[in-house]
Amino acid sequence: MRRLKFIFVLSLIVAVLCFTVACNDDSGTQKPDNPDASGPVGDDGTGGIINNPDISDGDGSGETDFEEAPNSDGVLLYSLNKDSSSYSVSGLTSSSTSTIEIPETFNSKPVTAIGAGAFRLSRITEVVIGANVRTVGDRAFSLCYDLASVSFAPGSALNEIGDKAFYCCESLNGISIPDGVTSLGAECFAGAGSLCEIDFPAAIRYVGENAMADTAWFINADPGVVYIGTVAYGYKHVPEVTKLTLLFDEGTTAVADGAFYGDEIIVEIRIPASVTHIGYRAFAACKNLITVTVDKLNPAYYSEDNALVERETLTLLKGTDAVPEGVKAIGDYAFAFSSALTEVKLPADVEKIGVSAFEGAENLVSFVLNDAVTEIPDGAFRDAVKLSSFAVLKGVSRIAGTAFSGCTALKTVYLNSPAVITEAKMSTSVGHLLEHADKVFVGETAFSDDAGDPIKDYDEKDAHPYVTAFFEKESVSSADGYFEWTRKEVN
Repeated sequence: MRRLKFIFVLSLIVAVLCFTVACNDDSGTQKPDNPDASGPVGDDGTGGIINNPDISDGDGSGETDFEEAPNSDGVLLYSLNKDSSSYSVSGLTSSSTSTIEIPETFNSKPVTAIGAGAFRLSRITEVVIGANVRTVGDRAFSLCYDLASVSFAPGSALNEIGDKAFYCCESLNGISIPDGVTSLGAECFAGAGSLCEIDFPAAIRYVGENAMADTAWFINADPGVVYIGTVAYGYKHVPEVTKLTLLFDEGTTAVADGAFYGDEIIVEIRIPASVTHIGYRAFAACKNLITVTVDKLNPAYYSEDNALVERETLTLLKGTDAVPEGVKAIGDYAFAFSSALTEVKLPADVEKIGVSAFEGAENLVSFVLNDAVTEIPDGAFRDAVKLSSFAVLKGVSRIAGTAFSGCTALKTVYLNSPAVITEAKMSTSVGHLLEHADKVFVGETAFSDDAGDPIKDYDEKDAHPYVTAFFEKESVSSADGYFEWTRKEVN
């Protein structure tokens, strides 16, 4: 009997956990979706709803009695914005409120925003948003499972809907977004499974990643490129298509963040002249992409060596098998999971390598750094499983996080940076650079400047503690000015 009770309790716990994970707007920056979870001062985990045990229920009605505070109209809570000339709505005064109307003004000042998490996890079923509201903040209505109606006052000034603003609003069937809205945040309607009717204004230019994920609107969309207004949002696959040339409709103005992330059937992309904004990670991890072409009349982007480059910053946003001359930066995820890239000699003009720029580049064997790059960021070469050697030049001041984690073939490392040598205190230091190394070559002039004088702030006697502990040093430097250290055999 005890065994049966244990199994029942365990099953119940697993079921609760699965439900919580299935619809959870917590990305590590917010507290868990638990009304009892601890939060900031004045926040009881209900998204701004007051729950003060010191306020008594004087009339036995079950409703809280309180003296109306200066920042409340009796239904809504407000906070004065930094400009001191307008207010934001910050929550409810009662958890039993089901229908709300955001007014145009409070205390004779306009109400211009709905604050982050203002109604998160509340029981509201209907909301009318006042004409002066310009911003719906991140998670403002997140996890409002009963919210079935959202409307906007005539003449709405709304411009922006924040990240996860209506996340998992499962009862919401339709919404008409005001004409002035230009920006939809990441996952702003994600998980609103019943949402099938939505009017998007032509003004939208920015769409965050997965803005409409797991909605009936996207599930029911026709195969091919799916649009939010004139913004390419994503792609609905056609089962029989295994290789895709990605084409855009005439008049397409933008590509959403993460729009085609990880789509392995895309082999070619053609960007028309009308596209003036390409979102973050829009084409990242398209591992089989080999051809990128941008219309020569495009004012914002150009293509060279099958790479997509932003004109203004000269940032390579998406590459295939080469880094063209003239670029100033390699963008985040630019070559992530590329199968075409085998070797790179970084052009002299490149000053920056982005986060996860070469992550998972499964066929990358050789990479030659230039003198201009000073930092190798988190994930830069993570899981580049064929990368066999790497030279850290003197100008590199930092290798971050997991820059070389999972580089199992990285057996030979050259170190000529005093900062990196000093920080190499264990196998996982300096981005796991030395984790799999068999040989480490340390520059004999690593701690000297071009004139042969010691570099200020670095002392060679404090250098490479991990190397000295686990590697044996050759007595004479090599012809190219490096001392060779070989990993000690483990008995």
